[in-house]
Amino acid sequence: MKYLKYPLFILAGLILIGVVLSFLGPKDLNVSESITINAPAPVIFSMINNLEESVLWNAWSRQDSTMVSTYNNIKSGVGASSSWKSDASGNGTQTITKSIPNQSVRSVLNFEGSEGDNFTEMNIRKSGTAHDISWSFEGTPLPFWLRGYAMVSGMKKEMSTNYKTGLINLKELAEERASGSYDGYAIKEVDMPERHFIMNRQEVETANIQQFYATNLGAIFLKVQNAGQEMSGMPCGLFFKNIEGNGSTTDMAAGIPVANPISIEGSNSYSISNRRAITLDFYGDYNQTITGHNAIRKYMKDRGYLQDPPIIEEYVTDPTVEKDVSKWLTKVTYYFSTKEG
Repeated sequence: MKYLKYPLFILAGLILIGVVLSFLGPKDLNVSESITINAPAPVIFSMINNLEESVLWNAWSRQDSTMVSTYNNIKSGVGASSSWKSDASGNGTQTITKSIPNQSVRSVLNFEGSEGDNFTEMNIRKSGTAHDISWSFEGTPLPFWLRGYAMVSGMKKEMSTNYKTGLINLKELAEERASGSYDGYAIKEVDMPERHFIMNRQEVETANIQQFYATNLGAIFLKVQNAGQEMSGMPCGLFFKNIEGNGSTTDMAAGIPVANPISIEGSNSYSISNRRAITLDFYGDYNQTITGHNAIRKYMKDRGYLQDPPIIEEYVTDPTVEKDVSKWLTKVTYYFSTKEG
């Protein structure tokens, strides 16, 4: 019997150590971290108010290759929700419950296997020419038996580290965007002079856009030439509504820019007054210009700009002369206005 005492003593000792650690361990995983970001509040707010954007800077999303996220049909603000599944981080959901433009975003978090709601909140406060960003987590109390493990494993420290890392990622991306760099594109705001076009405008299926150009651009160019007019730029595509993807249609035109407003029988004339515009240079296959469009749309969303049709693609490089597709230059232009008008 005396040999049975030793295992019992060891077990009792381990239980005692566990109880002591649980008394000393953290009662919750609540953390709060902050950072200063040299970027306008709308740029920062756009990135924290959209759960799809958050994967670009959130530490868990960037570090966990097993994580798969899905989203509901509300893209940003109150009601926007995401769910994630991960072999490393577990499963859960996040839903934005409060959103004050350019000031704060609050979300409720639920983790599979744990009861109760957890909350995360981000606040933006002006600090001179920059902004201070705070990010906090308010979790449900840890069960007593888990507090010792949380202490030994450093769960709270890991939570704090991930929040710090996320804010550093947010700072880098927000400051890059504030400089006009989006997805590797240099975006510029310009004063665009008055422009005039001779064009053919139709509702075109997305899959038939290249065929539409092939059918129309050469014919329009000949009409301009026969009318004794000179081109004031390279052939263009003008889009009067966004391209939504395969299977959709878009209201668009194939156009030739001319120096002055003229009328040519059998073609449409179209003029755009001098206005503010956003531009970028896209190099590559015409079928891939959507990446440039997406970059401009992010830029506009971050600044609260309103899009004024048409969108213009100007095909600067002649593909019959330059065979290297990577050197084909397309100038993408979006006209815009501000909410203040």
